[in-house]
Amino acid sequence: MRYAPYFLFMLCVLNLQAQSKQIQIVDSLSLEPIPFATVHFSNNKGLITDAIGFFELLPEQLEVNDSLFVSSLGYDRLAVGLKQLQDSILYVMPKAIALDNVILTNKSYTSEKIIDLVQERLERNYSTDYNKKRLFLREYYTQNTKKLDISKYKTSIPELNRKLLDSFLVNMPRTNEFTIETLCNYVGDFEEENQKINLIKARLTYDKGNDLMQSLNERIETVLRENVKTDSYFKIRSGIFGE
Repeated sequence: MRYAPYFLFMLCVLNLQAQSKQIQIVDSLSLEPIPFATVHFSNNKGLITDAIGFFELLPEQLEVNDSLFVSSLGYDRLAVGLKQLQDSILYVMPKAIALDNVILTNKSYTSEKIIDLVQERLERNYSTDYNKKRLFLREYYTQNTKKLDISKYKTSIPELNRKLLDSFLVNMPRTNEFTIETLCNYVGDFEEENQKINLIKARLTYDKGNDLMQSLNERIETVLRENVKTDSYFKIRSGIFGE
Protein backbone atom coordinates (compact mmCIF):
# COMPACT_ATOMS: atom_id res chain seq x y z
CA MET A 1 0.00 0.00 0.00
CA ARG A 2 2.96 2.36 0.44
CA TYR A 3 3.27 2.49 -3.35
CA ALA A 4 -0.32 3.67 -3.82
CA PRO A 5 0.38 7.46 -3.65
CA TYR A 6 3.18 7.10 -6.18
CA PHE A 7 0.94 5.02 -8.45
CA LEU A 8 -1.86 7.59 -8.28
CA PHE A 9 0.62 10.37 -9.01
CA MET A 10 1.82 8.55 -12.13
CA LEU A 11 -1.78 8.06 -13.29
CA CYS A 12 -2.44 11.80 -12.90
CA VAL A 13 0.70 12.66 -14.86
CA LEU A 14 -0.22 10.29 -17.69
CA ASN A 15 -3.77 11.63 -17.76
CA LEU A 16 -2.55 15.24 -18.02
CA GLN A 17 -0.16 14.34 -20.82
CA ALA A 18 -2.99 12.69 -22.77
CA GLN A 19 -5.25 15.72 -22.58
CA SER A 20 -5.47 18.36 -25.27
CA LYS A 21 -4.43 21.95 -24.62
CA GLN A 22 -6.39 25.13 -25.33
CA ILE A 23 -4.17 27.94 -26.69
CA GLN A 24 -5.21 31.53 -27.40
CA ILE A 25 -3.72 33.92 -29.97
CA VAL A 26 -3.52 37.48 -28.62
CA ASP A 27 -2.45 40.90 -29.96
CA SER A 28 0.80 41.76 -28.15
CA LEU A 29 -0.08 45.50 -27.91
CA SER A 30 -3.83 45.64 -27.27
CA LEU A 31 -4.00 42.20 -25.58
CA GLU A 32 -7.17 41.56 -27.57
CA PRO A 33 -7.79 38.01 -28.91
CA ILE A 34 -7.25 37.52 -32.65
CA PRO A 35 -10.18 35.63 -34.21
CA PHE A 36 -9.88 33.32 -37.23
CA ALA A 37 -6.07 33.33 -37.31
CA THR A 38 -4.38 30.58 -39.35
CA VAL A 39 -2.28 28.03 -37.45
CA HIS A 40 0.01 25.77 -39.53
CA PHE A 41 2.15 22.88 -38.31
CA SER A 42 5.45 21.61 -39.68
CA ASN A 43 3.64 18.80 -41.55
CA ASN A 44 1.72 21.46 -43.57
CA LYS A 45 -1.57 20.73 -41.82
CA GLY A 46 -3.41 23.53 -40.09
CA LEU A 47 -6.53 24.93 -38.49
CA ILE A 48 -8.33 28.22 -37.74
CA THR A 49 -8.78 29.88 -34.34
CA ASP A 50 -12.33 30.53 -33.13
CA ALA A 51 -14.10 33.87 -32.56
CA ILE A 52 -12.07 34.60 -29.40
CA GLY A 53 -8.71 33.38 -30.71
CA PHE A 54 -8.64 29.85 -29.23
CA PHE A 55 -7.53 26.63 -30.89
CA GLU A 56 -7.05 23.11 -29.54
CA LEU A 57 -3.60 21.52 -29.56
CA LEU A 58 -4.03 17.72 -29.60
CA PRO A 59 -1.47 15.27 -28.14
CA GLU A 60 -0.96 13.59 -31.54
CA GLN A 61 -0.04 16.97 -33.05
CA LEU A 62 2.78 17.25 -30.52
CA GLU A 63 4.03 13.80 -31.51
CA VAL A 64 4.24 14.37 -35.29
CA ASN A 65 5.20 18.08 -35.38
CA ASP A 66 8.13 20.09 -34.03
CA SER A 67 6.80 23.62 -34.56
CA LEU A 68 3.73 25.70 -35.38
CA PHE A 69 3.29 28.93 -37.31
CA VAL A 70 0.66 31.61 -36.68
CA SER A 71 -0.38 34.10 -39.35
CA SER A 72 -3.19 36.63 -39.61
CA LEU A 73 -3.90 39.65 -41.79
CA GLY A 74 -2.20 42.73 -40.33
CA TYR A 75 0.19 40.76 -38.06
CA ASP A 76 3.76 39.48 -38.33
CA ARG A 77 4.15 35.72 -38.76
CA LEU A 78 4.97 33.87 -35.53
CA ALA A 79 6.95 30.61 -35.32
CA VAL A 80 6.94 28.57 -32.09
CA GLY A 81 8.76 25.35 -31.20
CA LEU A 82 6.29 22.86 -29.74
CA LYS A 83 8.87 21.27 -27.42
CA GLN A 84 9.44 24.63 -25.73
CA LEU A 85 5.76 25.62 -25.66
CA GLN A 86 4.70 26.08 -22.05
CA ASP A 87 2.21 28.97 -22.03
CA SER A 88 -1.41 28.79 -23.14
CA ILE A 89 -1.25 32.27 -24.75
CA LEU A 90 0.72 33.20 -27.86
CA TYR A 91 1.36 36.89 -28.56
CA VAL A 92 1.70 38.17 -32.13
CA MET A 93 2.99 41.59 -33.15
CA PRO A 94 0.89 43.94 -35.34
CA LYS A 95 2.50 44.55 -38.70
CA ALA A 96 3.51 48.09 -39.63
CA ILE A 97 1.48 49.13 -42.69
CA ALA A 98 2.87 51.80 -45.02
CA LEU A 99 0.14 54.05 -46.39
CA ASP A 100 0.23 55.60 -49.86
CA ASN A 101 1.07 59.27 -50.22
CA VAL A 102 -1.85 61.69 -50.09
CA ILE A 103 -1.69 64.58 -52.56
CA LEU A 104 -3.57 67.75 -51.68
CA THR A 105 -4.67 70.04 -54.50
CA ASN A 106 -6.48 73.36 -54.76
CA LYS A 107 -8.48 72.23 -57.78
CA SER A 108 -12.21 72.25 -57.26
CA TYR A 109 -13.95 69.43 -59.14
CA THR A 110 -17.66 68.96 -59.53
CA SER A 111 -19.13 65.54 -58.75
CA GLU A 112 -19.62 64.91 -62.49
CA LYS A 113 -15.94 65.70 -63.15
CA ILE A 114 -14.81 63.34 -60.39
CA ILE A 115 -16.92 60.50 -61.83
CA ASP A 116 -15.50 61.18 -65.31
CA LEU A 117 -11.93 61.00 -63.96
CA VAL A 118 -12.67 57.76 -62.10
CA GLN A 119 -14.12 56.15 -65.23
CA GLU A 120 -11.20 57.39 -67.33
CA ARG A 121 -8.62 55.82 -65.00
CA LEU A 122 -10.64 52.77 -64.00
CA GLU A 123 -8.66 50.21 -66.02
CA ARG A 124 -5.34 51.73 -64.92
CA ASN A 125 -6.14 51.89 -61.19
CA TYR A 126 -8.15 48.67 -60.78
CA SER A 127 -7.35 45.19 -61.98
CA THR A 128 -10.11 43.30 -63.79
CA ASP A 129 -8.11 40.06 -64.07
CA TYR A 130 -8.80 36.91 -62.10
CA ASN A 131 -7.90 37.15 -58.42
CA LYS A 132 -7.91 34.68 -55.55
CA LYS A 133 -9.11 35.41 -52.02
CA ARG A 134 -9.19 33.25 -48.91
CA LEU A 135 -12.72 32.91 -47.52
CA PHE A 136 -13.65 31.64 -44.04
CA LEU A 137 -17.33 31.04 -43.21
CA ARG A 138 -18.68 30.05 -39.81
CA GLU A 139 -22.36 29.19 -39.22
CA TYR A 140 -23.84 28.74 -35.75
CA TYR A 141 -26.92 26.59 -35.19
CA THR A 142 -28.83 26.49 -31.89
CA GLN A 143 -32.04 24.67 -31.00
CA ASN A 144 -33.69 25.30 -27.64
CA THR A 145 -36.53 23.15 -26.27
CA LYS A 146 -38.54 25.14 -23.72
CA LYS A 147 -41.16 22.54 -22.79
CA LEU A 148 -41.61 18.77 -23.08
CA ASP A 149 -44.92 17.23 -22.16
CA ILE A 150 -46.49 13.85 -22.92
CA SER A 151 -50.15 14.38 -22.06
CA LYS A 152 -51.75 11.09 -23.14
CA TYR A 153 -50.17 7.69 -23.37
CA LYS A 154 -51.50 4.16 -24.05
CA THR A 155 -49.66 0.94 -24.90
CA SER A 156 -49.92 -2.83 -24.69
CA ILE A 157 -46.11 -3.20 -24.50
CA PRO A 158 -44.97 -3.63 -20.86
CA GLU A 159 -41.42 -2.46 -21.54
CA LEU A 160 -42.67 0.77 -23.12
CA ASN A 161 -44.02 2.08 -19.83
CA ARG A 162 -44.43 5.51 -18.35
CA LYS A 163 -41.19 5.15 -16.40
CA LEU A 164 -39.23 4.77 -19.64
CA LEU A 165 -40.85 7.85 -21.17
CA ASP A 166 -40.23 9.85 -18.01
CA SER A 167 -36.53 8.97 -18.26
CA PHE A 168 -36.60 10.35 -21.80
CA LEU A 169 -38.06 13.61 -20.56
CA VAL A 170 -35.43 13.90 -17.83
CA ASN A 171 -32.41 13.05 -19.97
CA MET A 172 -33.39 14.65 -23.26
CA PRO A 173 -31.08 17.66 -23.91
CA ARG A 174 -32.87 21.00 -23.89
CA THR A 175 -30.25 22.76 -26.02
CA ASN A 176 -28.46 21.52 -29.13
CA GLU A 177 -25.65 23.60 -30.58
CA PHE A 178 -23.23 22.95 -33.40
CA THR A 179 -21.09 24.96 -35.77
CA ILE A 180 -20.16 24.48 -39.42
CA GLU A 181 -16.82 25.99 -40.44
CA THR A 182 -15.68 26.26 -44.06
CA LEU A 183 -12.32 27.42 -45.39
CA CYS A 184 -11.99 27.90 -49.16
CA ASN A 185 -10.34 29.86 -51.97
CA TYR A 186 -12.64 32.28 -53.79
CA VAL A 187 -11.50 32.84 -57.37
CA GLY A 188 -13.06 35.14 -59.99
CA ASP A 189 -13.26 38.48 -61.73
CA PHE A 190 -16.06 41.02 -62.16
CA GLU A 191 -18.10 38.70 -64.40
CA GLU A 192 -20.86 36.79 -62.59
CA GLU A 193 -20.31 33.54 -64.49
CA ASN A 194 -16.59 33.48 -63.66
CA GLN A 195 -16.92 32.97 -59.90
CA LYS A 196 -15.47 29.75 -58.45
CA ILE A 197 -14.96 28.36 -54.94
CA ASN A 198 -12.32 25.72 -54.19
CA LEU A 199 -12.92 24.03 -50.83
CA ILE A 200 -9.85 23.65 -48.60
CA LYS A 201 -11.43 22.11 -45.51
CA ALA A 202 -14.70 22.06 -43.58
CA ARG A 203 -15.74 20.69 -40.22
CA LEU A 204 -18.81 20.21 -38.05
CA THR A 205 -18.19 20.81 -34.34
CA TYR A 206 -18.97 18.01 -31.92
CA ASP A 207 -22.20 18.24 -29.92
CA LYS A 208 -22.64 15.76 -27.08
CA GLY A 209 -26.39 16.44 -27.07
CA ASN A 210 -26.72 14.63 -30.39
CA ASP A 211 -25.09 11.53 -28.90
CA LEU A 212 -27.58 11.54 -26.03
CA MET A 213 -30.52 11.87 -28.42
CA GLN A 214 -29.13 9.01 -30.51
CA SER A 215 -28.83 6.86 -27.38
CA LEU A 216 -32.44 7.57 -26.39
CA ASN A 217 -33.65 6.77 -29.90
CA GLU A 218 -31.76 3.48 -29.92
CA ARG A 219 -33.33 2.47 -26.58
CA ILE A 220 -36.87 3.01 -27.78
CA GLU A 221 -36.14 1.35 -31.14
CA THR A 222 -34.80 -1.72 -29.32
CA VAL A 223 -37.94 -1.95 -27.19
CA LEU A 224 -40.20 -1.67 -30.22
CA ARG A 225 -38.20 -4.15 -32.30
CA GLU A 226 -38.29 -6.79 -29.56
CA ASN A 227 -41.91 -6.37 -28.46
CA VAL A 228 -44.12 -5.09 -31.28
CA LYS A 229 -46.36 -7.87 -32.61
CA THR A 230 -49.44 -7.92 -34.78
CA ASP A 231 -51.72 -7.38 -31.77
CA SER A 232 -49.55 -4.72 -30.06
CA TYR A 233 -50.11 -0.99 -30.14
CA PHE A 234 -48.91 2.21 -28.56
CA LYS A 235 -50.31 5.71 -28.85
CA ILE A 236 -48.59 8.94 -27.85
CA ARG A 237 -49.98 12.43 -28.23
CA SER A 238 -47.61 15.34 -27.62
CA GLY A 239 -46.07 18.38 -29.24
CA ILE A 240 -42.86 16.50 -30.03
CA PHE A 241 -43.91 13.00 -31.10
CA GLY A 242 -47.28 13.78 -32.65
CA GLU A 243 -49.69 10.86 -32.57
